[in-house]
Amino acid sequence: MASELLTSGLDKALLSDDTERLRITPEGIQWVQRCLDVIEERSKLMQSKGMTKFNFVFGVSNSLMVAWSFGALPGYFWIVYVIEVFVLLPVRWSRMIQREPKEHLYWLDFCWCANFVGVVLLIILLFYEVDLDVQKWAFCAAWGLGNGPLLCAIAVLGNSLLFHDFDNASSVLIHLFPSLVMYEMGWNREAVQEAFPSIFTYHFFNDIHLWHDIYNNAAMSYFAWLLPYAGWLLTCGMSAPSCGYDTIFHFTMRGAGGHVTSKILRVPPEEHKELVRANSFPRSYALVYLTIHAILVLLSIPVALLCYADKKIHICLCGSMVLLTIYNASSRYTFYMVSSYGQALRRELGIPLTRGASAILES
Repeated sequence: MASELLTSGLDKALLSDDTERLRITPEGIQWVQRCLDVIEERSKLMQSKGMTKFNFVFGVSNSLMVAWSFGALPGYFWIVYVIEVFVLLPVRWSRMIQREPKEHLYWLDFCWCANFVGVVLLIILLFYEVDLDVQKWAFCAAWGLGNGPLLCAIAVLGNSLLFHDFDNASSVLIHLFPSLVMYEMGWNREAVQEAFPSIFTYHFFNDIHLWHDIYNNAAMSYFAWLLPYAGWLLTCGMSAPSCGYDTIFHFTMRGAGGHVTSKILRVPPEEHKELVRANSFPRSYALVYLTIHAILVLLSIPVALLCYADKKIHICLCGSMVLLTIYNASSRYTFYMVSSYGQALRRELGIPLTRGASAILES
């Protein structure tokens, strides 16, 4: 692609002498330099996003380790999850606070908070004796949220298992790992109990009721997050961008979610574009966002009930979501390696994406 653009771009800059030999004019040299500058800038951009040898080796090795431990160490997989959190999330945090606007308010979103609470509960179980009724309540809530909203979010958000990208790896972690952990704790509970007999007793497992225990506990946990988050978003959160901070709400409204919200509220396209440009949205946008968020979460919790009803359904859903993250990643890598440089050159040279490189001769 790049060589074709260079050849076409030099067509009007090449001169023929008496010996019918071609030589590059100063104008041609400028074309070459422009193309090289675009390619170098694109390479630097990819490296700034983490595409380095170290990150790629770490990402591939980490993925292989997780896959191996899921099958070989079912009793200890929850420890792997905790370790992954303490390794990946500090890296994610350092990137969030360096960006402009700063992104660490993203961690107030439900998926992040659910993982933080889950990790804290696992650490508490490791060091303190917890009442059996509390264990049952927490297990049911974790089952409902981990195998419902968090797992389904992979498909909704389009998570990608990019080996070099810690941001995307962290997103896969918080959405996929809770379901994998609950699979091990539910269907391989004998191995978990054998590894940690003083922590996990599972006397309650066969007494769990799908709707009363799993659905109700998961829904109550969700609303325990939703109510304070809604209060914060409708007050302080709306003005976060003016203070140099971004939020998941504003990020969503600048994208496809904003178009859906504007259509629901019947906001004219021109007015919505102005709201996006200013990164300032009315509270009506936030109310619609919170309502849709709540509906999607409550509708996805029943997926967790299916996971509890049948082991095969659970592992198939987990496997499907893993394959989806790989598929999404393959699309991204294909773009990076095949299309991104060509598109960057086209933008620089003013060639429309729908035209061939010969369009440069018409300019």
